[in-house]
Amino acid sequence: MSKAFYTIDDLIGSSRRLLDLKRLVRKVAVVDTALLICGESGCGKELIAQAVHSLSGRSGGFVAVNCGALPRELLESELFGFKKGAFTGAIADRQGKCSSADRGTLFLDEVGELPYDLQSKFLRVLEEKRFCPIGSNHEEEAGFRVVCATNRDLEEMCRSGEFRTDLYHRVNRVRINVPPLRERNADIVELMNFFVEKYSVKIGKPGLKFSTEVIEAYRRYSWPGNVRELENLVEREIIFSEPGSSIIDHVSEQIRNKLQSLTGGRCLPTHNLKELEKLALESALKCSESRDEAALILGISRATLFRKMKEHEIEPLD
Repeated sequence: MSKAFYTIDDLIGSSRRLLDLKRLVRKVAVVDTALLICGESGCGKELIAQAVHSLSGRSGGFVAVNCGALPRELLESELFGFKKGAFTGAIADRQGKCSSADRGTLFLDEVGELPYDLQSKFLRVLEEKRFCPIGSNHEEEAGFRVVCATNRDLEEMCRSGEFRTDLYHRVNRVRINVPPLRERNADIVELMNFFVEKYSVKIGKPGLKFSTEVIEAYRRYSWPGNVRELENLVEREIIFSEPGSSIIDHVSEQIRNKLQSLTGGRCLPTHNLKELEKLALESALKCSESRDEAALILGISRATLFRKMKEHEIEPLD
C-alpha cells in the first residue's frame, strides 16, 4: 500500500470479519496501553495502526519504524537518536523516533526483527518512558503509546529464545489479529472497485471496469499476498489495459495458473474463464462421491453448484 495516512474509513469492505475488526479498533484506540497487531504480510497492519492513532485523540504524531529494514547499529540510533560526535559521521545532534513520538504513537513494524540486545533496552523504555541518545549521559523522556506489528509467531520466538518473554508480555497488552484476505472473500469485489477507481484516475484511464469473468477469477484466487497483492495487481492491470477500452478482461498469469490447478493442468487461453469454470466443476464432480462433496471442494454452496451445472449443461451425478 502507499504511504498516505489512513483512518478507520480506509478499511474497505463490509464482510462480518472486517466489521468485527473495525469495532475492535474503535474499542482499543481510546485505551492508552500497548497494542500488538498480528497478521500475514500485506494484510494491512500499518493501516490498522494508523487508524488506531487517528481515533486515539493523542496530540502527537504517528511515528513509524521498520525494525526489519535497518541494521542493528542504525536501528538503535533511529530509535534513540544520537549526540554530535557519538560516532564517525555524527556531525550534529539527531532526534530519535522515541522522542519524535512524544504525546503520539510509536509504531514498530516487524517487531519480531528487533535485535535481542535492543529488546532489553526497548523494554526499559516502555516501562519508564526514559532513554539515552547514543553518546549522551543524560536521559530524555517521551510519553508515547507503542503499537507493534508482526507477521511472525512471537510466542514461538520466545520459546526458541529469539524474543524476550518479558518484552512480549509488555507489547501484547492488547492484541488485534488481522484476518487474511482469503478469510474475508466477500470484501474482494469492493476492494477491486476501490483500487480501480483510485488507479484508473491516477494513471489517466478513467471509467475502467473489470469484466464479470475477471471478477470471478479474483474472487476464487487465494491471495497469498493479501490486500497488498490485490492492490498491486489491479494497478498493473490498469497500466497494461488496452488504450480506449472500458473493460479489463485480462487475467494475470499468477491467478490463471492457480485456477488451472483445478483442471488437472490443462492450458486455457487467458480470456476463456467460462471454459475454465466448467473444467473446474467437472474435475470436482469427477473426484467426488456426491454433489455436497464437490461443492465443498470448490468452496461454493450446494445451490451455487446446481446453478453452475445447469449453466454449463453438466449432467448431474447418478
